[in-house]
Amino acid sequence: MSKKHGFPRSPAASTGGASHPAADELRSLITSAKQQASDAQNALGVIGVRLQDVVDAADAEFPLVKYMNPASIESLALQWNYIGEQTLQIRSVLDGLQPSTDLVSGTATLTSVTTSGILSQSIVPYGQDTNFENSWIHFVEVTSRPEKKLEVIHLLREFRLDVPSAGTKSPLEHFLIAHQAYEFPVSKNNPISTSLIPMREAIKASLDELLRLRPVQQEGGHGTKKKIIAICAQLSKDSVSDLVIQEWADQWHDIDDRDLSSSKRQHITREEWGRRLNRATLFLYSLLMGLDSTKLRK
Repeated sequence: MSKKHGFPRSPAASTGGASHPAADELRSLITSAKQQASDAQNALGVIGVRLQDVVDAADAEFPLVKYMNPASIESLALQWNYIGEQTLQIRSVLDGLQPSTDLVSGTATLTSVTTSGILSQSIVPYGQDTNFENSWIHFVEVTSRPEKKLEVIHLLREFRLDVPSAGTKSPLEHFLIAHQAYEFPVSKNNPISTSLIPMREAIKASLDELLRLRPVQQEGGHGTKKKIIAICAQLSKDSVSDLVIQEWADQWHDIDDRDLSSSKRQHITREEWGRRLNRATLFLYSLLMGLDSTKLRK
């Protein structure tokens, strides 16, 4: 990241956020959620190791069956039948956990969307606060990993948002154009609008198509916030809270109005261009992870 570019101002530096009574509570909540996620991750790791024992034993024993006498075969069959029943139960439990893990992943990503918006509100010279500089660089590295873009592509296909309507590009096409324009600019003076406009269209077209794919067609209302609320009323995962739905609505309104609006596309650094593109990508990931593709109209 070049040091000639602007740098987001730390809220603590301008508003005294570090000493606000709620700051310690927020840090505690972040720490607690991280620890719980880490503990669950470790538990799943142990489960994976135990299940690998089953896979290994199966691979080792299967070729030897033809050398066994009938009594041995019957004895082992009882044991493997029991193993099959237990692994089926484990699979059922893990399948039941996936909607929850999808949702916490999407909501954690939503906090990054919110944080990106908070820290973009003003610019100060790069390097003013070394501690903040290092923290921001780490934040950007974590939240702009290419895997998220690939997952969004997968989700757009899962939700049938890769199919163009007559005479228009699909949301997936707009999304790919937005990222390709950023990753492979045609010249140094390539207009940022070639990337941010398609990203805006990708999300708007996604919302319009998701409204159409609701099983019951009801008035969705006007405005981006009402569209998201109407979509979630029929398509969100069962465990999604109203708080998360409202935050999706608020964040998209902010991204649409502030990051991707026509008056905000000029005279920004490549780093800021990337931040805006990435924030919109994370938003799309978070929203789609909170929706249930099995609820789409058939």
